[in-house]
Amino acid sequence: MLGLSAKDKISCDFLCDVMEGAQKNNDVELEVTCFFLIAFNVLLMPSTDMYLSAPQMQAAMNLEKIRQINWRKEILYHLAKGVKARKSSKTETTDNIYGPVTVLLLFYLDHLKKTELQADVLVTPRICYYNSAMVSDLVNDTTDISGKDFQKLELGDATLYSLNYNECDKVKPPKTNKDIMQCRRRVNQEKDGGIKKTKGGKNTLNTSVRIPALVDFINCHLKDIPRYLHNDAIKTVKEKHSSMMKLYEQILDIESDTSSTISNLLDRYSYLDEFYSSHILSKEKWEEKDFEQKYVVDLYGIRISEYLFVQSMKPTGWLSNFIIDVVCAIWREEEEWRDKIILSQPAVRELLARSIGEFVKKELSDLDKKQIFVPVLSKDENGNGEHWSLLVVDIGKGKNYILDSLSSQCPRMEMTSVLSTLKVHFAATTLNNFSSFETEKPELSEQINGNDCGIHMLLYMEGFGRKKIDDFSPEDVQMYRKKLVKDLYDNLHNKPHDMEFMSPTSTWTDDNGFVRLQDTTRAGRS
Repeated sequence: MLGLSAKDKISCDFLCDVMEGAQKNNDVELEVTCFFLIAFNVLLMPSTDMYLSAPQMQAAMNLEKIRQINWRKEILYHLAKGVKARKSSKTETTDNIYGPVTVLLLFYLDHLKKTELQADVLVTPRICYYNSAMVSDLVNDTTDISGKDFQKLELGDATLYSLNYNECDKVKPPKTNKDIMQCRRRVNQEKDGGIKKTKGGKNTLNTSVRIPALVDFINCHLKDIPRYLHNDAIKTVKEKHSSMMKLYEQILDIESDTSSTISNLLDRYSYLDEFYSSHILSKEKWEEKDFEQKYVVDLYGIRISEYLFVQSMKPTGWLSNFIIDVVCAIWREEEEWRDKIILSQPAVRELLARSIGEFVKKELSDLDKKQIFVPVLSKDENGNGEHWSLLVVDIGKGKNYILDSLSSQCPRMEMTSVLSTLKVHFAATTLNNFSSFETEKPELSEQINGNDCGIHMLLYMEGFGRKKIDDFSPEDVQMYRKKLVKDLYDNLHNKPHDMEFMSPTSTWTDDNGFVRLQDTTRAGRS
């Protein structure tokens, strides 16, 4: 294959020339054979001879047999052979050990516990970040006075190579400027939450960012640089790569923190059924007189007694306007809602009355927002709450969306009143083109009973523009009801306390100037 006689000796330099010729002639088998011959001679089975040995030749000449060799056993054998030869040597003028020492060093540095002298530990193999001076510093810093004890160089508990091949993240460093641009485009595409779609349509979190090794990063950027500029270019590339690695370490910290936060989230709701059973199901058949006189929710000036809370949150309960109010008040304080408006019930009541009052003016004074959410409560002929639906004014898209879990019955009279009043109000504002907004009524999965409209509406509000909201199942609705109970009970600002006597028609004003009404009206019965 190599065109040599039995007496000829083969050096690595000769093999490099043959390999280059094979590459030009597209002789893949010869090229791969030369690669393995060089790898065996330099890394896996090195010897004191400058030329390839018979075992090295035999191992590489049959490519099919290479994968059948027990390389762990083979490398350990040659390493032990080199150590034994060193110990039996009559002269001790050198510290060199012949054998696959480079492989041992590569493995050792990849598993070394992090120290102040350690090179950047974020990319393997880490040996590419070390030079002989750094290794010497490590040795000098971690040996005892005798110079023979290296106990301070401890291996980490986790083994980087403990995963099988299919479990490992295959890193392919960019080789060309084109590859780097493709990598950048991929990173930009993944900036939107780091979410990608699998074949099954499910969302999965991207848990790793590809960072090219330093040597590949340098080679890639030196490709079109004249040789006389190489030193200056290498200096610049190293600085940029160092910055990349620092950012990468921050990314890993964020990923780790995200995993920890998600784990805590799962732990928090792991006993959701038990919590719901204890606080709601066990009391759903109680009469009002059986409850203690206390408020279980006291948030943002909204107080809800235990009796009314259980009646609203039980499986067949209708969400009262107080539940909707308190959930909206919580959301208004969250960062992701700062660019949106959620109208309060006092403001919605003004719109329903076709009146542009103080609440509408105050809450719609800042129109530099993306969306406006209007939770609308329809009432029966007796004035009792009957059904919740949602109007979303998407200012950016110039559209209105009517979201109703009984969409076959809309548009409802109340929704028409709200839209008409908003047109009048916006005509005198910077949103004077509101009258030209299209109104859409998306098809949504309908509620299967007469009491889940409030839960559906909250799900629409929370998910609008963030996730799919047209396919909530009855199980999704029921689990959200349970989650809502725990979220309200466990809210850091919630201050449950005993009830003081208060007339059912008493009112008070909260910090935002909203009048809060304590009543027993049940809302959302459809």
